[in-house]
Amino acid sequence: MKAKTASDFGLCRVRFGLIAGATLVMMFLQSSCSTQRAISSYSGDGEIFAMPDGGFWQGGGGYQVRFPRMKLDHPVQVTYHFTGLPKTGWFVQVYFAVDAPQKWGWSDSEIENLKGALTMSLKDANGHVVLEFQHKLSEFTWCQGSGPPWLYDLSNFGFKTNRREEYTLEVTINPDATLKDDEGYVLLRSGGHEGISL
Repeated sequence: MKAKTASDFGLCRVRFGLIAGATLVMMFLQSSCSTQRAISSYSGDGEIFAMPDGGFWQGGGGYQVRFPRMKLDHPVQVTYHFTGLPKTGWFVQVYFAVDAPQKWGWSDSEIENLKGALTMSLKDANGHVVLEFQHKLSEFTWCQGSGPPWLYDLSNFGFKTNRREEYTLEVTINPDATLKDDEGYVLLRSGGHEGISL
C-alpha cells in the first residue's frame, strides 16, 4: 500500500475546501430561492423585500416590509392592511425608521429633546391586539446601522407571525418641529441583524 505524501494531503485539503465552498454557495442560493417563494404570498399595504443573507444561519433568508413614508412635522394617522406575512425566523421585529436628509449624529441630548410621539397598534382579523405601544420619540430605544436610525420598544418589539392571518396596523404620530425636514416609515423585519443601539 502506497503511503500518502504531503502533496496528497494538500490535494485532499483543496478538494475539501472546494466541496465546502460549493456547499455554502448552494445553501445560500437555496435560501435566496426559498425567501423569494415565501414573500410571493404577501399582499396588502407596504412593499416586501427579500434579504437572502438575512436569515442564512437560521436556515432561510430574511425579509423586510417597508410601509409608505410620512412627514414627521405634522399629525399623521394611517391604517395599513396586509396578509401572507412569511414565517422565516423566530418572530417579526417592528421598527420605525427616521430618514433624515441631514445625517444627524442623533446624540443623547438631541433624542431627549424630541417632543413628538408615536403610537402603533397591530391587530389580527378578530381585532385581538398582537402588539401595541405608545411613547414619546425620546422614550424609544434608538439603533443605528448603515441606514437611517430605527426606533423600537425594547420590551414589545416583535411578534410571531401567521401566514394566513390578516393584520391591521394603525400608526399615529404627534408631530415634532425638530423633524420638519425628516420622514419616517414603519419597518417589519424577520431575520437579519439589528443595528447598534444609541
